[in-house]
Amino acid sequence: MEPENSTSEELTASSNYCTTTDKVDLECEVTFNKKRLTIVCISDTHSKLQLSDLSRIPPGDILLHAGDFTLRGSLREVHEFNILLGHLPHPVKIVIAGNHEDCLEVPSASLKLSRRLHLQKNYGVSEPHQILSNFIYLEDQSVIVSGLKIYGAPWSPLFYSTAFQLQRGEMLARKWRKIPDDVDILMTHCPPYGICDTNIQGQNCGCEALLHELQTRLKPKFHVFGHIHEGYGRMEHDGTQYINASMCTRKYKPDNPPVVFEIDNPAYKLRERVSVKGLASASNGINH
Repeated sequence: MEPENSTSEELTASSNYCTTTDKVDLECEVTFNKKRLTIVCISDTHSKLQLSDLSRIPPGDILLHAGDFTLRGSLREVHEFNILLGHLPHPVKIVIAGNHEDCLEVPSASLKLSRRLHLQKNYGVSEPHQILSNFIYLEDQSVIVSGLKIYGAPWSPLFYSTAFQLQRGEMLARKWRKIPDDVDILMTHCPPYGICDTNIQGQNCGCEALLHELQTRLKPKFHVFGHIHEGYGRMEHDGTQYINASMCTRKYKPDNPPVVFEIDNPAYKLRERVSVKGLASASNGINH
């Protein structure tokens, strides 16, 4: 798919948005020809954004959405969200699910015939994930974008038995252990325990097992999440920038602005090193 509003100066290849449900690492074909990349972060929009609201989302190279893009988890909401994101100009858009995306948690093998017929008739697909055509959907997998490794996981601690939720402790720890050591940008739906995770009652609602991985093994440059609307904001700890990008407030009003950050572009640095090496070799070959 051709990214909207992309130019040859910004991109060296077009993007094929991959929505495979196989848990394999993905390779995005977009490579940016610039030193620094602008990343725009949103989360927990809960079907509250309309076309008229998109002007509130600043431009950038990569858009990240950390889950809960629906309110009731219906196929219709997923379809509408896919259309909405198609109107945004960001060359790369990456999305994970949250605990509200019920229809995306159902395994393909468990889909009833009636649901498959409904999908085929109304959306022209056989599985819910195939509706997601305007962005890269990550579910316990990573994607390489211009040399950056971005990993996404939808899980959060069990609460009211909603989607992608597991018991605290070992069940969640198994999911977090799948995160690769060399991740540059981590996307999870829930926050780690004690970091931008305080609810209206003053309780920390984040995941202890996720915090453990971040304290002992993982050192992402940025960790983007949502889930706890009251925790909106950002903080730095031990070299990692933590961002709760929830746009909706506790009252489900999308009042919080997107969070924007910049990061070095590994692909550009590599190109610079190759260019310098090439110039040095050419210089050494000149006869004086």
